[in-house]
Amino acid sequence: MAIIIKKFTKKTWFSVLSFLGIISAMFLRFIFGSSGVHLGQLENSAKNTLRNYASTMIPTASADTPHNPSGGDGPGGAGNGPAGTNDASGPSGGGTNGGGTGGNTGGGTRGGDGDSGSSGGDAPGSGGCVGDGCCFTHDQKVSIMDGVVEISQIKDGDIIVAYDEESDIFITSIVEHVIIHDGVNSFKHDFRKDALIELKIEIEGDINYSKVTENHPYYEPTTKEYKPIGKFNVGDIVKTMSGTGTILDKRIIINNESSDKEKELVVYDLHMKGAPHNYLVNGIVVHNKI
Repeated sequence: MAIIIKKFTKKTWFSVLSFLGIISAMFLRFIFGSSGVHLGQLENSAKNTLRNYASTMIPTASADTPHNPSGGDGPGGAGNGPAGTNDASGPSGGGTNGGGTGGNTGGGTRGGDGDSGSSGGDAPGSGGCVGDGCCFTHDQKVSIMDGVVEISQIKDGDIIVAYDEESDIFITSIVEHVIIHDGVNSFKHDFRKDALIELKIEIEGDINYSKVTENHPYYEPTTKEYKPIGKFNVGDIVKTMSGTGTILDKRIIINNESSDKEKELVVYDLHMKGAPHNYLVNGIVVHNKI
């Protein structure tokens, strides 16, 4: 008998126990068939007991047995991975923003260089104004295609006559801005620093008068450069549409000794949209505002 039992496999024992369980269930149904006991509950209880016992006799999965894909540890580990990736991308994004800030700083530096270049353009050699504004009184005549017009009547976008220094010819240019030094549209000119003078110039036998601040650049045809009219001397020549003109006299009209009312005078200048950066006042070539 002992030998027979040893030869029984685990599957055989499970079959025997299952058979005994069924017999027991049938016997209970016969005995308690007429009683108030719920036979279905007794049967289910017996079957659950057999299943629990049988589960202890089924071999567990070895290392070579595939894991259930829905195992808790697997998905849990995978879930932690993406969470870590998201955390890492956050600081990376911050670094990118930081780089953007650096780019703005670089742009600001380049902008500063541009301003420095503009300031350099105000140097006498390049023709720009020296001081707090280079300008004319309202009644000075600007050359246009069909004649002349007072500078105070010029408007943005008007076409005026200009001088191409390289080709030595007169062409047209477009006014980008009319600059009015009235303390509203632009700053008031400081006559204490740069006086208003009256020029007396002889052009082909005719006498020409101009009222201009002494820091306004005029074209000097001999050196082919612009310099403030205040640095010209009597006898020097200036570039005109007909050729050249000769300075006969210069006199101060308004300076630091003038009355406050006189120093409230509104004066004007022009800025061209593009090269050449000049225009003609009373037939004489002058530089525009940089």
